[in-house]
Amino acid sequence: MSSIAHAKVTQDRAAELKAQRAELAAELEHLNSEIPQLAEQVAEARARGSKWQTPSGVPVMNDSDVLASELSDRLSRMVARSLALPKEIDELDRNLVMLERIATDDQQIAEAIQSIAAASQEVVALQAKQDHISTRIKAMEEEIAKAGVAAEEAEQAAAKAIAGAEDAKAEKAARTQMDKAAELAFATEASSRMKRRAIDAMTAEAASLTQRIDECDQSINESEQKAGEAAFLKLGEQWNQKVEELQTIGVLLAVADRLRNGHRLTELRHLELPLLGISYGLSIRRDRLLEAAEEADVSLSDLASA
Repeated sequence: MSSIAHAKVTQDRAAELKAQRAELAAELEHLNSEIPQLAEQVAEARARGSKWQTPSGVPVMNDSDVLASELSDRLSRMVARSLALPKEIDELDRNLVMLERIATDDQQIAEAIQSIAAASQEVVALQAKQDHISTRIKAMEEEIAKAGVAAEEAEQAAAKAIAGAEDAKAEKAARTQMDKAAELAFATEASSRMKRRAIDAMTAEAASLTQRIDECDQSINESEQKAGEAAFLKLGEQWNQKVEELQTIGVLLAVADRLRNGHRLTELRHLELPLLGISYGLSIRRDRLLEAAEEADVSLSDLASA
């Protein structure tokens, strides 16, 4: 079913429920105005009732007693109906709220898809930044390691030169080499310290990016859930419409089965079609089809044109 046709069916269903609600509300208002008057009539009729009894103790009823009994029964039915109506109206209100949600399901799904696409693009961008930071951290750590090795090798070479100097000239050259190795060690330590600080800052930035990625993933999950709920409601009502079509055919099947002296639709003895959406909790069963067929006014022409 197209989205336009689906929307039309939903609108028609909402209009039908609103009409039912208005009818029930009017009935409830009428009952609430009639019940007090009827209660007064019952009281008046009982007051006019007979006070006589037969010698055996059986009350002797007059016309007022009969009227009081009839009015009392009517009052009881009206009170019971007045108590049941608010529940029916509340159920219709819940169904109308559900239909309002269903009316916007396509828009909700489209918005969810758009939100998921935007969040996914952001995740890709954040992941690229995180990968770049990881590459920079790795390169800087390698630079620190190489500089440390170079400084240590320079120190070892200077130490060997000092130890192997055999004259003053060689010792002077070795001391110069040692001074350069010391300068390199100091410079390497300072550079490594600055690079470590930079690595710490980049690590913190990477952790922040991870948090943002997690938030995007959570947003995607929430959007997927919203889209799933909207789609379930939409498809649930479509399911119900198909079930109602099957129910109509099932009633005709039951009528045809009765005409052919069948066995009360034993072919459908395991029938159990659940309803979803606003009709969740209800189902179409074989016995309901048989009951509907008993009440339906179906002619042979109806069967022929089905």
